[in-house]
Amino acid sequence: MINAVKKESKFFSLTIKNIHLFRTLIVVGVLILTFLIMFLSGHKIYVNSEPYQYSLELIQKSYKVRLMMRQEFKVEWHVFGNIDEEKASISYNLKSDYKTAVVEVEAKKIPIGWEYQTIKVTTKEKNPFVVDLLTAE
Repeated sequence: MINAVKKESKFFSLTIKNIHLFRTLIVVGVLILTFLIMFLSGHKIYVNSEPYQYSLELIQKSYKVRLMMRQEFKVEWHVFGNIDEEKASISYNLKSDYKTAVVEVEAKKIPIGWEYQTIKVTTKEKNPFVVDLLTAE
């Protein structure tokens, strides 16, 4: 009879540990989900911004960028930097099978839109090649 009580007690303590583990997993899962939602909504703000969209438009029209990248390229998904009501300072990568390049955008908000100081594409290599999209073509 004493052995039966010990087994029930041991089973009960494992159940309590399982409940604590389950609660911990739920809390961690909620935190991860919250982080992902915040991250993805922040990413959407960047890619929907006028400075980002305008820089993509210039890149797609630029013969020099296509020549520099040597073939079709894709825009990598992560955008670094800051965009607020007064200014934008962002960068993101372009990638092809041969090269990777960084796009840098600097802009200041004015009453009628954005005034761009810098939109340039620089290859990531020993001797980088730079295309200034504000003066190119």
